[in-house]
Amino acid sequence: MATKFDNVAGSAIGPARWFGAITAQVGPQPRPLKAIRAGAAGTITLRMQDMTAAEPHPVMAGEIISGIITHVTAIDPAQTVIGYD
Repeated sequence: MATKFDNVAGSAIGPARWFGAITAQVGPQPRPLKAIRAGAAGTITLRMQDMTAAEPHPVMAGEIISGIITHVTAIDPAQTVIGYD
């Protein structure tokens, strides 16, 4: 079924087509993410598409980080992080 978002569905500005819990891992995420949402205050170490290394990002509970996120390498403290694609 066609929607008004078909021309931007695969871009960062298009609406999410998938979401799920994200776990930290050494390599890339199984799919690039358009955004992640922190479940609690702390630090999420992540890498965006054009970055050469992962960087820690302090977050507040419920904060949304937008961008093409390829890696989530650490989540401190342990919390639920939701990824959107």
